[in-house]
Amino acid sequence: MATRRGLQKVSIGVGWTIEPGVAGLDLDIAAFALGPDGAVASDQDFVFFNNLTACDGAIRLTSDAAVFRGWNEEMTVDTAALPPRVDRVVIAVSSYGGEAQFGRFPAGCVELWDSDAGQLARCDLAAQFPDESAIVYADLRRDGSRWVLMARGEPFEGLGPIARSMGVKV
Repeated sequence: MATRRGLQKVSIGVGWTIEPGVAGLDLDIAAFALGPDGAVASDQDFVFFNNLTACDGAIRLTSDAAVFRGWNEEMTVDTAALPPRVDRVVIAVSSYGGEAQFGRFPAGCVELWDSDAGQLARCDLAAQFPDESAIVYADLRRDGSRWVLMARGEPFEGLGPIARSMGVKV
C-alpha cells in the first residue's frame, strides 16, 4: 500500500465580481504561519497585501490580479519549503478594510488546489457567508511528515481581529 504524500504546492485563489455600479470593492487572501503555540513567531509570518511573503518565500501572495482559473487574487504555499517551526498555515479571506459583506460580491468564491491532488475545496462566499466580511477559511496542518487540509469557515469581524487571534501585533 502506497503512503499518501499529503499536500505539496497549494494554490489559494479568490475570484469575484462586484455589484453593478459599485467600484472599489476588493477581496483579499491572508495567511498566518503558526508554530506549536498557535501563534505567529513574528509579524513577518503574516502574509497579506502589505507583506507578500513569509518563511523565505514558502508562502507567497503572487498576484492581486491573477488570471489563473479566473481568480482575482492568488496565494501559494510550498509545504516542502516551510521551516520545521511551522505547524499550521491558516488561510483567511476578507473584504478590503472590512468595508463590504461577502454578499456584495456576486460570484465571490475561494478555492484551494494542490499540485498533486487537484481541487481540494471551494466556497461560494456570497452564498455561504453573505453577511460576513471576513472568515478563517481553512488550515493547512502538519500531520507527521505530511500536510493535510482542515476546513474551517469561521466568521470574524474583519482581518484585524483574525490577525490578533493569531498573535500578530495590530
